Amino acid sequence: GTRRRGAVCVSSLGSVLDESKCSQQDNLVTQKCNEFVCPQWKTGDWSECLVTCGKGHKHRQTWCQFGEDRLDDQLCDSSSKPVSMQTCQQQECAAWQVGPWGQCTTTCGQGYQMRAVKCVVGSYGSVMDDNECNAATRPTDTQDCEMTVCPAAQPAVPESKPPSHGGHRTQWRYGSWTPCTTTCGKGTRLRYVSCRDNLGGVAEESACSHLPRPPAREACSVSSCGQWKTLEWTLCSVSCGQGKMTRQVVCVNFSDQVVDVSECDPDDRPASKQECALSQCPSQSDQGRLPTHRPPGRAFPPGAHQWRIGPWGACSSTCAGGFQRRAVVCQDENGYAASYCDDRTKPVEQRSCESGPCPQWVYGNWGECTQSCGGGVKTRLVVCQRPNGERFNDLSCEILDKPPDREQCTSQACPPDAGWNTSPWSSCSVSCGKGHKHRTVSCMTKEGKQMEDDGCKHLPKPNVQRKCRGGRCPKWKTGNWGQCSLTCGRGTQQREVSCQIGNQKTSAGETKCTQSARPPSIQPCQAMECPAVYSWKAEEWQECSLTCGRGTQQREVSCQIGNQKTSAGETECTQSARPPSIQPCQAMECLAVYSWKAEEWQECSKTCGSGTRYRKVVCHDHGKKEVNEMYCNTNKRPAAIDSCNTHPCDFIWITGAWSECSVSCGQGYQRRLVSCSEVYSTKDQYEYGYQAMSNCPGIPPTSVQACNPGECPAPESWRVGNWGLCSATCGEGVMQRTVQCLTADDQTSNRCQLSTRPEEIRVCQNLDCELPKSCSDIQRLKGFLEDGEHLLNIQGKAVKIYCAGMQTESPREYVTLVIGENFSEVFGFRLNNPTECPYNGSRREDCNCRRDYTAAGFSSFSKVRMDLHKMQIITTDWQFAHTREGHHVPFATAGDCYSAARCPQGRFSINLSGTGLQVAEETQWISQGNYAVADIHKSAVRD
Repeated sequence: GTRRRGAVCVSSLGSVLDESKCSQQDNLVTQKCNEFVCPQWKTGDWSECLVTCGKGHKHRQTWCQFGEDRLDDQLCDSSSKPVSMQTCQQQECAAWQVGPWGQCTTTCGQGYQMRAVKCVVGSYGSVMDDNECNAATRPTDTQDCEMTVCPAAQPAVPESKPPSHGGHRTQWRYGSWTPCTTTCGKGTRLRYVSCRDNLGGVAEESACSHLPRPPAREACSVSSCGQWKTLEWTLCSVSCGQGKMTRQVVCVNFSDQVVDVSECDPDDRPASKQECALSQCPSQSDQGRLPTHRPPGRAFPPGAHQWRIGPWGACSSTCAGGFQRRAVVCQDENGYAASYCDDRTKPVEQRSCESGPCPQWVYGNWGECTQSCGGGVKTRLVVCQRPNGERFNDLSCEILDKPPDREQCTSQACPPDAGWNTSPWSSCSVSCGKGHKHRTVSCMTKEGKQMEDDGCKHLPKPNVQRKCRGGRCPKWKTGNWGQCSLTCGRGTQQREVSCQIGNQKTSAGETKCTQSARPPSIQPCQAMECPAVYSWKAEEWQECSLTCGRGTQQREVSCQIGNQKTSAGETECTQSARPPSIQPCQAMECLAVYSWKAEEWQECSKTCGSGTRYRKVVCHDHGKKEVNEMYCNTNKRPAAIDSCNTHPCDFIWITGAWSECSVSCGQGYQRRLVSCSEVYSTKDQYEYGYQAMSNCPGIPPTSVQACNPGECPAPESWRVGNWGLCSATCGEGVMQRTVQCLTADDQTSNRCQLSTRPEEIRVCQNLDCELPKSCSDIQRLKGFLEDGEHLLNIQGKAVKIYCAGMQTESPREYVTLVIGENFSEVFGFRLNNPTECPYNGSRREDCNCRRDYTAAGFSSFSKVRMDLHKMQIITTDWQFAHTREGHHVPFATAGDCYSAARCPQGRFSINLSGTGLQVAEETQWISQGNYAVADIHKSAVRD
């Protein structure tokens, strides 16, 4: 915008002059103002789709911002506010699919029949793991069946059906196979096998003994890691008769290097021994027979036979100690198997290996039962971890020994009234990583009619939220940096950056990963310094530009590679080392044909206080013609500027005319302009120039003095009478009094200030009558009314209560609050390092955080609902609450997931001013969750 002001031209004495006497540059009457930008809407990043399958929504935060400050949304244009929610479509949801019922297990009497229940997805019905479907909605796969009555002569024994466990049928449940424990050769794979009842609870294994138990472990085989290699057979161990031949069999990899025998398939191992038969030995004596072992007298050259060892194999156990083996063979100098190595020097074939203690199952205490009657479920935390607290996945512990993490409880029947009804769990709030599932919990009668939650308060309310885990989140993966693009000097090097889920690249390219967190794929690199192949070359100096006197001479300077000029000009050579291409030169003295001529001095710029004066100085030739100054001797040039009038100036005080008196009567004051001026004379008059006050001598003249135009008339004031009676004999009414403006001699006047006029009408309450105690009492006395404020008798005190729902059979009581000072917040930021508490615990949104806490929200309250019987605020009533962002946050509630240190960030505020109520002294706030910290500040009690 712009702002304006008036401007007049005045003299030093304060008199108004014509505008032509003043400089127009100083006549500034219009100026721009408020040039900063208006508040604007800002948006955060879109969240992930809140469902992992099907159609859902995604959110983002929108706020009004001015500069670095966040403002109330009312200060931005509501018509241009960006949307904060939009729909999103994920892949199809998995659902249960059932097959037809099988035949009854008996031909007469009572038996049971079964059917297949599978978790499938897509129009082609691809079978998924049961964990992908909602376990709470799983259809039953077993039901009773009754055939014709069996003949009495041969009563049929009822077919054995799954025995009930806690009143329910049981069956084996099993999960998917884990990957094979080896990537080559033979290994094992595992899966989870558990006996479950038809509610999904864990049952004793004996309850499923009527059914064959599915295997929890089985062998798995993939291609062999190595291959067997055989060497030549040795000679027969005897020279006649029956003997043996041996050969060495080793396991080698694809590079023909010897590896541990466990890398090869033991079932395919070639034979290392075989029998051999030579001609029959002479029967008359055994002495001619060659010995099968080393003859005692036979000598072998030292070092001919020696022990050869292979590499150590893998440890036989990943924890609690194991052993590892290696091949140790005796060979001759040709690498063939031999039997004459010294056993005393044989290297060890086996050694122990330690990999730390094995993880064990650790479980916590049972939680509360989900229901106080009618059969509920209680759960506990069961994890696989080492003694030092390091956690592993369940497959690292003995899966069959896993303690149950849930069991049934409170099987006694509930009283025949209302109970909690739960809806199915929603899909996980995130598609990857940790999230939450939600469901609605309502109180319903046995006829199926929904009622207030108070009807079920005798029962524990089931959870409406639980944790869940999506798939693996996409992450940036980087390869190794490549070689520098240059062998000398400064170049660049590159590496591969890809978006992966696990070890697989995403099908959507890099769009699945956060672009702002993408690692760089190129960086500068510095190789060794390049050799100095570029150099400057200077030619010979040319002749001097003048034949006499002082001139200049030039030469050519170029950047060359060897003896060749560069195509890039001089940019390749070092500029600081460039030789000069021009220099001054002195020829012989010129004849005195040029001389300086100085004209008369001009007037001094000041008459006092050190001024300056100028004159013109030119160079003439012998014909008195002006020429360029380069022809004259610069050392003999006369001065063209000089100081003058260096004596000090006179300073005097100048005063303006007195202003009018500040009052029209009585004692007042008036002002005048006082300034210090420098006095200097020109031709016929004195001129003045404004100077600092410190330059003038003595004490400055006074600029303010008292004035009294005359005595003021008698003063006026407001006079009030007594309050009249209340207009209502019961409840709220009004009362009045007289208010007059009178002088000191009691004469009426109109000179009193209206801003100080006392009130003439006041609201009054007559409590002599009996006030109603609830909005229902008002409805019963006066009939159906509009919603509004009413006076109620609250514990003997008249309190203003807002009655809502007065057109219904169940009106509700609310207390009207101070706007803007009653709110609840769950802070949405989370520290990347949760052990810190930065900025001394102060709250800043530019912290090293991520804004992804799914339970975050901010709710403000203009009214809160009261339970007048218990004198309690119902914190979860949202009729007069406004949730600005995120989820609803109950009244007087705060939270965050910011830090594990003592660093609370969530806030709430309660201000009951003007309500006639106050927070009870015994009120306490309950902390929940891990590393919970509460910091409550209470102000002084106000009505």
